[in-house]
Amino acid sequence: MMSRMSATSTVRISPPTKEMLTVLARSRGGSLTKTADKIIRDAYMDELCRQEREATLVELRDPRFRAEMALWDETVGDGID
Repeated sequence: MMSRMSATSTVRISPPTKEMLTVLARSRGGSLTKTADKIIRDAYMDELCRQEREATLVELRDPRFRAEMALWDETVGDGID
């Protein structure tokens, strides 16, 4: 994940979006900045998880990948620690 920086940036959002952010911030008891940060971090993590799930599904459709995983699964019971 990206490093936490102390610098800030200005991002323009539409008035309706700012109003929605204000409502969310009030309901969560936080500032606009903290609320926006959390929403964006959560969306970022959701996207990373979605991409990982998609990549896993692609791998599972690959017969070579499945064959290699089967070989690795056999090593579980080989007695070597």
